[in-house]
Amino acid sequence: MSFDDLALSVASTLSGVFGGTYSYVNDGNPAVDVPLVLRKDVELLDVDGQIAARVNTVRIAHQDVSFVPQRGDTFVIGAKTYTVGRR
Repeated sequence: MSFDDLALSVASTLSGVFGGTYSYVNDGNPAVDVPLVLRKDVELLDVDGQIAARVNTVRIAHQDVSFVPQRGDTFVIGAKTYTVGRR
């Protein structure tokens, strides 16, 4: 097993441990269940170290999806729908 294989396996495992499996809709295709980790209210810092914005971020392991997430895709956690924005 190469280091890259191990890293992919760990990323997928961490998604399952620290996140959950949620419905993801990619560009009008049928929804798929994807393991992901949602982090809410993450502080983005500017070059001076000041808080520039607070955002929600999501982490998806590459081996868990057969597509590249695109702006405008959506995923549902509980009763809330999130839309993919910037990367």
